[in-house]
Amino acid sequence: MGGSSGGAPMVGRDTVLRMRGLPFDANEHDIMNFFAGFAMAAVLPSTAPIDGRPSGEAFVEFASPEEAGRAMQTRNKANMGGRWVELYLSSKEDMMAAAAGVDPRTIRYRR
Repeated sequence: MGGSSGGAPMVGRDTVLRMRGLPFDANEHDIMNFFAGFAMAAVLPSTAPIDGRPSGEAFVEFASPEEAGRAMQTRNKANMGGRWVELYLSSKEDMMAAAAGVDPRTIRYRR
């Protein structure tokens, strides 16, 4: 499996990546620009606010597991608006839970 050190992109069944460390004013357009050149199926630009403040987290569903792996390999810890953005493997279920208002800190990270 590949990682940030190089090699082939990680491939699995998951097509969703969770973004952490986003600028608090990041929106769907900013996320789409961050992943320009990648085939995305859906973007959840902001998860539920925590204590009334933006969470700085988002979810992106890609067109295929291979595309998600390529995005993970090339964009993990890339810069957006002066902040390092961390990417984590996630799932459609996690994305839907966040869309329903579940606190993203309670969703387990997977790498």
